[in-house]
Amino acid sequence: DYGLTWIHGYPSCIMPFASFVAQNGLTFDKPIKAVTASAENLYGYQRSIIEKAFGVQPHALYGLTEAVACIGEDADHDYIVDEDYSAVEFIECGDYSRIVGSNLTNFAFPLLRYDTGDLAITTDRLKNGRRVIERIDGRTGELLSLPDGGKVGALSALFTESATIKEAQIHQLEDYSVEISFVPLSDNYTEDIAEAEKRFRDRTKGMLPVSFKRVDGIERTKRGKLRYVVSDIK
Repeated sequence: DYGLTWIHGYPSCIMPFASFVAQNGLTFDKPIKAVTASAENLYGYQRSIIEKAFGVQPHALYGLTEAVACIGEDADHDYIVDEDYSAVEFIECGDYSRIVGSNLTNFAFPLLRYDTGDLAITTDRLKNGRRVIERIDGRTGELLSLPDGGKVGALSALFTESATIKEAQIHQLEDYSVEISFVPLSDNYTEDIAEAEKRFRDRTKGMLPVSFKRVDGIERTKRGKLRYVVSDIK
């Protein structure tokens, strides 16, 4: 009735709707033309379910209420910095770069070189004069710690090819062990969990004990976000 053509929201909020549509084979009178997601990282397993449900590939958009940075996926799924929106710097921090930005339009409350606390993997590439980012890995507190002092990110690949997992959360305890909670779409998730465990051990070099726990739901933050990685290690 509303002629819905564009869906935008948190990935964790879009996912229940997408899962319901996909599981029940629902269709729309008018095709969905675009799905965009922001406020949380958009992971591979979410992309596949959203595309199956709505018939279009979702695109991720990174932005903040503080308006100091805007980075979005183009048609090729490259992350492109919106250079006209704000002045964005990438400050090297080990294998990552911290996203630091200055807003150009808020004269009532200007922010100069505001450290977002978010991390990105940068490249030397340009597209039409705009910088290309390999990926955004979330906040500094969303990295796993290794006993040797190292840090591990890019954990979205654990469920990239999974069609049976609705959502998941990785929780690292103070003793470095990791518990991964997951909400399945069906009972046929055994192979996907085994593959996720293998990828986790490869990514962490086998240095972190890991266990998986099936749950009915994952608690959101006060702002309704789903944190993919939670670490108790300070």
